[in-house]
Amino acid sequence: MGVYIQLKTLNQYIPKNEWSALFDESLQLLKSKNIMGLRSDVIQYEGQPEVKRSYYSRNIEMEIDDPAKHHWDVVGDIDSLLTAESFFMYRNPSNIESNQEPDDNIDIIQALIEEVDSDDYGDYNTIFNSKTQGYPYHYILLAVGMLVEDRFPKYAIVSGDIDRYQAIEAQKIIKDILKKDVALPVVTEWERLIDRITNFRTNLKGIEAFNYIIRDDPRRDGKLRYQAIANKFSEIDFHLWILNELKEYESPNQNGSLSIFTDWLNAGFDLKTLANLTCLHKNGPQFQPEKFTTALVESLWLTTDFEIRKQFDILQKPKGEVDRVMSQFGMAMFDMMGGKGRDLKVYLAEDQLLDILENVFPDKIEQLRDIVTDDRKELTESLELSKEYLNKFCCDDDTMDEKFSLVDGTEFFTLNNEDSLSKSQKLILSGISSILNQAEKEFLKNDELAEIFINQPDINKCRFTLVQITKEYGPRLTENAWNWIDKENDFSLIKTLCVLAAMVNMNEQTLYNTKKSIFEKRWLCKLVTEWSKDSEKLESLRKMLEKEMEKNE
Repeated sequence: MGVYIQLKTLNQYIPKNEWSALFDESLQLLKSKNIMGLRSDVIQYEGQPEVKRSYYSRNIEMEIDDPAKHHWDVVGDIDSLLTAESFFMYRNPSNIESNQEPDDNIDIIQALIEEVDSDDYGDYNTIFNSKTQGYPYHYILLAVGMLVEDRFPKYAIVSGDIDRYQAIEAQKIIKDILKKDVALPVVTEWERLIDRITNFRTNLKGIEAFNYIIRDDPRRDGKLRYQAIANKFSEIDFHLWILNELKEYESPNQNGSLSIFTDWLNAGFDLKTLANLTCLHKNGPQFQPEKFTTALVESLWLTTDFEIRKQFDILQKPKGEVDRVMSQFGMAMFDMMGGKGRDLKVYLAEDQLLDILENVFPDKIEQLRDIVTDDRKELTESLELSKEYLNKFCCDDDTMDEKFSLVDGTEFFTLNNEDSLSKSQKLILSGISSILNQAEKEFLKNDELAEIFINQPDINKCRFTLVQITKEYGPRLTENAWNWIDKENDFSLIKTLCVLAAMVNMNEQTLYNTKKSIFEKRWLCKLVTEWSKDSEKLESLRKMLEKEMEKNE
């Protein structure tokens, strides 16, 4: 799993001077949102040898003095401290042509279609194709891609795990920062995309190319995708494509089959035709009517009132929200556990469903009637149990905060003071403080560490040691963190950081992110340092917090 953004171009048709101007605009966008990249430099603390240090910085331009290598490189943003894969863009790509005449017959869509046909990479240039994992810099990178595509609509295309709503947010960023209007990406404007595709592929091949190119969020906009295909292609080709898609699955109750049924019904197409394509058509999967009926009633909740279904609305992704890997995984697991019905926006009364089934499968109607009744009863009982769980899970806001305050520890990245800590966050910090409390005893057993931290405390040697440990084991810090560390005069705080850095086994995600937060935020470092100095107070705090947490369970 992963959340991607891709920017592909036909560099040979893009003038150098226009690309350079776009590069400058993209840099303006990135800097406006505190985007950060990875840099390194050589430093020297007083009385210590030189040492190389890598860190995250707002200074994202690289090789400025070398026109051939000048580029930006970004991995996340300084505000959220969340990082994923590196994205970079060169100011003067070597294969950009300076005097190439525009060619109206050229379209990057054709290169993408050829990629479908050959099952290999198309003849285009990839500017970036990396994972944002849905972190905040996702939107600004989408904005960069849209900026390029808008300037060269035939020679550039931005795609990936994006949708129309995200693109509208990126549009607003561009308007706010650059004071210019840009078009939405063609992969989010489906009828416009199909018009370009059909210049090169029609019929079934055109539909296949369309679905390959868009690759957006089918859960939210599947019905619009189906409507666009139905509007632009013949009914015969549309149905043939549906048949081929259904034949990829062995059962109507597989998630892939259920997604097809959901999109079809949400798009407003009739159930009778779907039943024929799914169960009777000679070129289809010819699923058993009994299993098809169970898929509709039990898996998709077709005959379940909207009033009962609405309890699952909290699991719908808000418009413009980007998936993260955990949410992708969570939704996939929920689908596997029988939650696909939350996506269906159509309701049929039981007698309406039975009328349609009788029309399509007259010889099986009595058996299907029993299936509808039994499956409906079983589903109702299941949803009632789910309701109890959701009500308990989604209780008052304070309890919700406690439940989610340590999902992966990244919540520490955005906190500004002790008052903003939840009870569960205080509990984990008290645990870290307890470890720090024992650390000095361990240092006494190591002559080298005892010399640095206890016998002859040397804050610069301590800082030098900290750089070496983090270089080898992490965490990688931002320039903000190193700024306060380099200026800090309180030896106990620097010692705390060295101890934490030396805890190389703290790789569980929550602990690792908590540790990183202590490095990034001086107030957090000061808090755990103070707690670690008072064993009795620390134990009292831990017991109190554990009791409070037990009350919330």
